[in-house]
Amino acid sequence: MKLASLIAAAACLLVPLTGHAGVVYQWRPLDGNPPLDFALKLEFTRQAVDSGSFSFQLPYMDSAPSYPELGLVAFQYAFPGMGMPMDYRPQEQQFRSGLGMLDMELRFEAGGYLSGWIHANDQNSHIMLQSSGALFTVLDANSDEGMEGAGCGWTTGLPCSGATGFLQGVQQQNGQAVPEPRTLALFGLGILGLFGSRRLRRAVAS
Repeated sequence: MKLASLIAAAACLLVPLTGHAGVVYQWRPLDGNPPLDFALKLEFTRQAVDSGSFSFQLPYMDSAPSYPELGLVAFQYAFPGMGMPMDYRPQEQQFRSGLGMLDMELRFEAGGYLSGWIHANDQNSHIMLQSSGALFTVLDANSDEGMEGAGCGWTTGLPCSGATGFLQGVQQQNGQAVPEPRTLALFGLGILGLFGSRRLRRAVAS
């Protein structure tokens, strides 16, 4: 393998050092109650997770462009057939209408789970969840678009409530820890070192 290729491979391994540094939690359903097949993802800074708890209040009609110091990297929610998913990133972008609401009181539990409650509304769709321990239940969800794809909503006459599940850290889903960035960096440097030693042996042999 050429040196340029090895350098490129090592550079790819070093990307986590400056790229995706947050801790991600995703919805894992336990039953077939509505709303069905929705996606919910929250990303926090490592400092927020290490603190053990998290509180966030973005009230209605608050158009402040950013809340960079509060530890929330991203909040994302979508259901089947949703025209534009809810995507709020305090340091980068507001809710799509510019005026949404997000209210959360959470704890980071052992085993990589969240507990607490969440209420989000982007002026088009909303969802409310609350947990008993680490087990969350959807108290209410709906959308101006209708939620037929989720098996409920105002167009169906069926309430979007009752779904239970966990908000689980992505790195715990398959029982394997995400490699630490410094481990990846050392691995990348090791590749370059191996290449260098091979070049040296070839030079001595010739």
